[in-house]
Parts: sequence; structure tokens; C-alpha cells
Amino acid sequence: MTWPASDAIVALPPQGKEGSLAATRVLPSLRPADFRGFRLDVAARGIVREYNRGLRPHGLSYVPYFVLLLLAADEGGLRPSDIAGDLRLDGSSLSGHLDKLEAADLVERRPDADDRRVIRVHATTAGRRLTEELEPIGRALSAVEADLAPEALARVERAVLTPAASVAAPRTASLRPRAGLVTTLRAATLTVANSVVGRTLRRFAALVDERSSGAIRVEVHLPSAAPGGELQTLVDLRSGDVAIASITASVVGNLIPDAQLIELPYLLDSFAHARAFDDGAFAQKTLADGLAFGLASLGIIENGFRSLTTRDTAVRDPAQLAGVRLRVQQSPINVHLAEAFGAVAVPLPFPRLAEALRAGEIDAQENSLANIAGLALWSSQRYLIETRHALSAHMLFANSEILAALGSGAAIVRDAMHDAIAEQRRAAERLEHRLREELARHMTLITLDDAARDRFVAATRLVHERVARALGDDALARVLAAAVAASPATPFE
Repeated sequence: MTWPASDAIVALPPQGKEGSLAATRVLPSLRPADFRGFRLDVAARGIVREYNRGLRPHGLSYVPYFVLLLLAADEGGLRPSDIAGDLRLDGSSLSGHLDKLEAADLVERRPDADDRRVIRVHATTAGRRLTEELEPIGRALSAVEADLAPEALARVERAVLTPAASVAAPRTASLRPRAGLVTTLRAATLTVANSVVGRTLRRFAALVDERSSGAIRVEVHLPSAAPGGELQTLVDLRSGDVAIASITASVVGNLIPDAQLIELPYLLDSFAHARAFDDGAFAQKTLADGLAFGLASLGIIENGFRSLTTRDTAVRDPAQLAGVRLRVQQSPINVHLAEAFGAVAVPLPFPRLAEALRAGEIDAQENSLANIAGLALWSSQRYLIETRHALSAHMLFANSEILAALGSGAAIVRDAMHDAIAEQRRAAERLEHRLREELARHMTLITLDDAARDRFVAATRLVHERVARALGDDALARVLAAAVAASPATPFE
């Protein structure tokens, strides 16, 4: 369609008998009030103000209040995804509300009784009591929109949730978008900038920009400040709030159980071993399994090997970790690792790590050298124990709908990530060596001899037992066989 040059639409009636135009009518310019959606939005904001005016004296706003109402009505608790779906919220928004409600002791997150990989949110006794106390206010607030007929609301909801095809046409992104528009993709990871992951994502962004001639831009959040940690990033990726994300395999294991096996303790013992394993059938199938959850695989990054740090104990034997509060990632396999060492597992989101160490909430943690250096953990941790107990494997995914919507640009994204991973793989060992030298200037490094390493390996057999119980003997056998098949002739680099 060719639009008139002016800001008015010229309506041309049919020609008269003589073939001349009988009249020409110029429609007035559109104004916000001409849009029913705008008027609904203004009305909705007014209603929300009334809600908040009634709830604010009780320390709540309308969204947390609705969260409490849902939880108080369900004795078994709800998954965060269920709450988000009922309230039409994105993952990051809900996570912030849940954090505040939990800090106020109104809700609590607990593992599901039947499947500890699933987290459920429950109203506490205080939360239930508050919803009961607020019932009169809630009834009064519900009367604010009493004149809105249910059938009218239903029509609005249908219009919003099932838009007309002309409005909700599939998004496409050609190589050169019309009128110079640029498609921006948000990419997130919680690891630090000076890591293999950070370098890979920055190089990836540069390659995409270059190969798309600026039509596709990657906005890298390094590190992401998602308060809910990698679990929140995983939710945000699935919802489309983030287009691309790099998430550790153990946390991806909350969604794809086999993924956590990639970080099984002492499964892989060198970068060469890790690369061969990650390129093999087990890891690649695990990546491909993400598609069932709306995640398109882009690859795996070897972000170094994880080691322990402690505040005041030069650990050379896992027995020395008995009773130590050890921060671990938010995944079952890492909780099992802490328990195998005799430590008290404290699963915390990565953004809270440095603060928790400074506050004395935890005594020790385990991480890649890049993250230990990037957060300057030597300010609260004196010892670095080189356990190298697991590969820090980052799985790269794109939201499958967003990737598909790029059209021909999807191939640019995939190829750019493939090449960026290959480049940074070649530099990974050198970066690990430099990070170790940097940490040695600030911390006391404890290098384990063969006997000490054997004690740590033996302790982690408990993790194998727990994994076999949760995922089955077959899953454990498959990952161990894949590691043996990928093992290079020389076990250590």
C-alpha cells in the first residue's frame, strides 16, 4: 500500500456518472483517545492507583497482593511459572516480587516434595494471616470496577490474547530491515566479562554486527544483574525477555535433567578432554533437548574448571570442610557436591555471592577462576584450593521463536556463535594460566598432591549415588561412557 504524503488519509468515493470525483473527504489526524486500548490503559492505571492506595499501608502493592491471594488459596504451593502464567507476568518481574515477599516472611520457596528439582512457592503462616486481614479491603477494591461487565472484560481479553492476524503477523527480520531499523537481541550471562564466556559473547556480538552489516545488534549484559540468578535467566530466556543466554549446565539441569551430568565431579580433567566431550553425542543431544522447552542450541563454552575458596582453612582433605557453609549453584548436583564434602550446602544466586561472603553468611564457595578473580573474592577468602573438581560448562541457547523470527538472520547468529566459540577455545588455556597467576598474587594457593586429590575424588562418589537414584543408573552410565570415549591419550594438559 502507498500512503499519502500528508498526515491525513484521503478517502476517495466512487466516481460519478461523468467519471469525475464527486467529493474528497480528509479524515482528521489520529489522536491517542481514538485508540480504545489507550483509553483502557488509562482506566487500568487509575484502578491500580486505587488498589495501591488501599494496600500501601500494609506494605503491599497490587501485584504482590495478587501473588499472596493465589498462594493462600493453594495448600500445595505453586511453581513460579504457574504464578507468572496466572498473573500474566514475565519471569524477572515475578522473581523480584517473590524476593520481597520472602524477605518479609510472607512467602517461602521450597523444593517440591515429589521432585526436588522443582521449586514451589508457599504462603507462610504470616502471609495467610495477612490475606485474611486484608479481605475487607480486597472486597472493597474489587468493587472499584463493579460497573465493568464480565462479558465486556472477556471480549477485551480475547482481543488481547488472540490478536487479529493483521496485527500479530509473524515477526521477520530481513538482512537489511526496512527504513534502517535494527533488530536488537539481548544476550545475558551471570559470569564476569574477563572469562571465556564473556570474551565469547563480546566476539559473537561483533561478528553478528559485521556480518549483518549492522542490521542485527547484540546487546550483551555482562554480567547480568538478574537477582534470581541463573534460574531467573533461564525463565527470562524461555519467556523471550532475553533472546540469548549462556547458563551453566548444572542450572540448565533444572529443566533438562541430563545437562547437570556435564558438571559431574571429576568427570573431565582437561580442556582437551572437555572439548571432545562437549562436541560428542551426549552433550550435543542434551543441547538439542532444549528445543522441547523453546530453546534453540547454539553451543557449549568451556569456562574453566571450578575450585574451592575458603576464608580461613587451608583445606587438603574434604574432612576439613565438615560443617562449613559452602555456597553452591542453584542445582541439585551442586547441593550433592557440598554434602559429599561434609559441608552445609547454601544455594545462592551468583549476584548475591560477594555480598554473602562479606556479610559472613557463608564461609566458602566454589567457582571458576574467572569468577573468583572477577569478583575479587580475595577480599573475603584467603585460600584457593585447586580442586578442579568440575568443568564450568556454559550452555548457549537462543529463544527459538525469536531466532526463527530473524529469518535469514538466524544463520548469521548461529555461524557467528560457532566461530566465536572456536576462537575463544584456542585461548582458554592461556586465560586460565593468567587468571591463576593473578589469584596467586592475592590468595594462598593450595595445590593438591595425588593422595589429596584421590580423597576428594573418593568423597564425590556420593554424588554418583545421588544422581543414579534421581536420574537412573542408565543416565549415569551414559555420561561416564561418553567421558571415557572423549578422553585423550594424555589425561592432563
